[in-house]
Amino acid sequence: MYLETKRCLIRPLSLDDAEALHLCLSDPEVMRYIEPPFDLPKTQAFIRDVVLATPPLVHALVWKATSELIGHVIFHPYPGSRDWELGWVIRRNSWGKGIASEVSLALMDHARQQGIPGLILECDPGQKSTRHIAEKLGFQRIGEEDGCTVFILSL
Repeated sequence: MYLETKRCLIRPLSLDDAEALHLCLSDPEVMRYIEPPFDLPKTQAFIRDVVLATPPLVHALVWKATSELIGHVIFHPYPGSRDWELGWVIRRNSWGKGIASEVSLALMDHARQQGIPGLILECDPGQKSTRHIAEKLGFQRIGEEDGCTVFILSL
């Protein structure tokens, strides 16, 4: 998948992205609500097992102005549903710039064009900024599952 927003590019990830992705996934603050920070071998395994899956579960998030990989977006069929999961993990130095909202809106438009009936967003109950973005974009909280707050948006 290739999508372009005003400031970002969403593209396939590859093993060549491991070091750049590791900068994001090794940051304890970025990973605080997700899982323990990744070392480089775990980042490489993540790319092999999750990114290179069919279909890929995550995609590279690139800052167009510098071509720098600043994280990844989650966009794939949600297990047991016709809906798809939407999410993001973004490097700390890119927080507070509206990137999560920008790429989410692009993925929402893409999902509509593909005939996807809805999007699901999951986050740790402590992730206030993610909850805020979900609610701002029209997602409705539907409950808790596996320790995550679950939101849905019907398209």
